[in-house]
Amino acid sequence: MLTTREDELEAKAEEIADEAVKGYEKVLPPHVIAEMRRLLIFDMLVTDEGRATLRLCLDDPIVAKSDDVATAAVGPAAIPTPAKKQGRGGP
Repeated sequence: MLTTREDELEAKAEEIADEAVKGYEKVLPPHVIAEMRRLLIFDMLVTDEGRATLRLCLDDPIVAKSDDVATAAVGPAAIPTPAKKQGRGGP
């Protein structure tokens, strides 16, 4: 099953947040750790800086042609087909 880039960003944010709060179980109550994790994920997914950092952490997509990237990002129905050029018919 293919995942969207948003799904990949969310999964990476959760992975980073889990690693960031690891080890706090001995010093903080579970509800505080859960809130820290939630805020970390929220910050990474909502802010420009957080999203940029997440994109840097993801693997680059492998494509056979550039149209694959556009199709995956917006869906095939949203990509306009190129118009045929009209000739001018003059000398």
